[in-house]
Amino acid sequence: MWNSSASIRVALLLMGILAFPVSKNWGDEPDRTFAGSINDLSMEVAALHLLHQFRFTPGQLQHVRKMAKETAQEREIRPAPRASDKYKRLLLDLRSALVAGDEDKMDKLQDELEKVRTSEPLELDDTIDITDAARQEAPRLLRLLGPRQIALHLSYYGDQVPDPAATLENAVDTARDMKEKEWKQLREEVADQVGPLVIGLDAEKAGQLSDRAIQLLIEVRALSKQDFERRRDEFHKQAREIVGDVNAFDVLRHLVEQSLAEMLSNPRLVSALDARETK
Repeated sequence: MWNSSASIRVALLLMGILAFPVSKNWGDEPDRTFAGSINDLSMEVAALHLLHQFRFTPGQLQHVRKMAKETAQEREIRPAPRASDKYKRLLLDLRSALVAGDEDKMDKLQDELEKVRTSEPLELDDTIDITDAARQEAPRLLRLLGPRQIALHLSYYGDQVPDPAATLENAVDTARDMKEKEWKQLREEVADQVGPLVIGLDAEKAGQLSDRAIQLLIEVRALSKQDFERRRDEFHKQAREIVGDVNAFDVLRHLVEQSLAEMLSNPRLVSALDARETK
């Protein structure tokens, strides 16, 4: 990934001078139209998406900017990404469309990016860990929003609004036959959805509930097909008991709070706000 001047590049990256690290997938010259790595670009696009979806008012944006100073995840050196030049260009174009608020271009570019994601190797380290400060501030930010803003954000899920009970019951039915890679992805999905959507932003309690859900799936996965079919109803009942009698409106509130907490934790949030202000 790095050439023989790797140590120099690391020093430049630490100083914030180098725009994009050069990998074997990119051209000879780094693109300097964005001051950061492609990991940074991906995280900034995520922040811009949420800023666009919630349609924050100028006053609300002032609150977001003020919160971000305390809530954003600290910047860190991440592994060099692997992505094609085409993917990078599409991501840059999407950033521009989000800054401009061009809905038609956003939709088109999202479709093109999805095609590239499924057709080529891609290695990014753009994970955003929700900070403790963001967990505290997200519910406060939610209280500043109007019903239309919340509805607009939820509308982006379409018919894919996550349902923790359905997620876990579907996982019970599919876990046993999955290959190892698919099984790992399923565990991550259950951990990300079931606990947080049932419990909310209490990381400890949400983690405990997700652990119970995953333990159920581990038990299911160890069974033969015959034993699973015989006990399938029992496992579905256990799945419903783990989720409990959670109110649908609480699930939606937790979903919105999760989105706000992720946005507030995003280390590129302030940069995204700056980009919108200077458009």
